[in-house]
Amino acid sequence: MTPGLASTWLGQGVSDEELTAATNAPVAQAVAEVRQAFPDNTVLAWPDGQGGAHVVIQDVALGSGWVEPTSWIGFMISYAYPDVDCYPHYVRPDMQRVAGLPVEIPFHPGNVFAGEPATMVSRASNRRIPGLDTAARKAISVINFIQGQS
Repeated sequence: MTPGLASTWLGQGVSDEELTAATNAPVAQAVAEVRQAFPDNTVLAWPDGQGGAHVVIQDVALGSGWVEPTSWIGFMISYAYPDVDCYPHYVRPDMQRVAGLPVEIPFHPGNVFAGEPATMVSRASNRRIPGLDTAARKAISVINFIQGQS
């Protein structure tokens, strides 16, 4: 498998009907909101077996500070959503800064997301407001953070 490419996640997504049947209602709604927030990206989601879901947004632009032009970004929406944060987020495992600077905190290489090698992006929302700080908003915030790195 090639890190960062769609082939990494082929076969992982399920239909909206399957997701709704296997997750808590707020989780299924959150996945729908993520899909609406990223209309130009493929958004894959599949049940985690506990009422939550794994989510992967494909082909996210990383920004000029990175050697790699795009990555997937993955995260979990817990069965306890919206009362808990969607944390952490994960991206391709081979991220490199253009300037040759090391990839350092809050980036944590050497992790795994849904069985695949990944770099964890640690961006906790300690003052989150349930209902306002949604899974979609958090994904946008993390992506904006990554794109702002140079």
